Amino acid sequence: ADLALGTNTADLCSPACAPGEPAPMDRGRVSQVLLGENLRVFAVDGERARVEAVEQAHFSSGAWGGYAGWVPAAALATPAPAMKPDAVVSSTATQSFGRTPDGVFKRRLPMGARVMRLRPAGEPEGAGLEGVRLFDGTQASIAKGALFSPPAAVDNERRDAILGAALQLLGRRYLWCGRSAVQTLEGTAVDCSGLISLAYRVAGVDTPRDAHDQFLKAVRLDRAGKPGDLMFLSKTGRPELINHVALVGNGETLIESVEEAGVRETTFSKRLGKTRGQIKSGDQVNGRTVYFGAYIP
Repeated sequence: ADLALGTNTADLCSPACAPGEPAPMDRGRVSQVLLGENLRVFAVDGERARVEAVEQAHFSSGAWGGYAGWVPAAALATPAPAMKPDAVVSSTATQSFGRTPDGVFKRRLPMGARVMRLRPAGEPEGAGLEGVRLFDGTQASIAKGALFSPPAAVDNERRDAILGAALQLLGRRYLWCGRSAVQTLEGTAVDCSGLISLAYRVAGVDTPRDAHDQFLKAVRLDRAGKPGDLMFLSKTGRPELINHVALVGNGETLIESVEEAGVRETTFSKRLGKTRGQIKSGDQVNGRTVYFGAYIP
């Protein structure tokens, strides 16, 4: 069955997920799924459902597919068949308000949640709000300025949206396989590739989930390209295996999530020992190979 996630954020887990409260470095967590994200459901086993996160590409056994794992069965919901998203929540979280036959509701929408605008962007609605349709067909109102509209965006606007999303997460603690700005563990957010996946999702671009897979799908660049492009690092002594990714920022900056510092802004010189103009794909930094790549022309 094809369903969707009905909660803000859910861990996508292997069978080895630790029971009870999640931990920042729980290696049983393989990714996270966002509100309204499409899931292919294979089986339900008690309180858990085995699913494929079809919007998170992963290369496995010689083929591309979605990221597989387990989510709480109670978190599954049915998406509306006529739902055609044309906007994405671009703030870390925004409150939505609506009315159903059961009464008035409030629902917190996480960064990266996709919605459908009920009026063209910029058309007045009043009271600082705009109307949207959520993944399940529910109509709601949210604050103006909380959405980005990828279908209408030019490439430079997409790049600005990517960097804007990433910069909102500065200071958040590293979360193993984290991919959301709304977390049970307060103050956490993303790992290195989760930062890329989430920031690009805001701009309407679905990247693979893992750093290595993101590298495989990216267009290779000889040098650091434009703001919003990617810098990859290989495993020490293994130039063919990518295990870190960062965003190329403005000027000499890089934005990344690392275990020891969380989401931070650093510079090419501090991170790679060379300036942006000096470093190129294939260079070695402490035994790791540097590469650059792009998803936006």
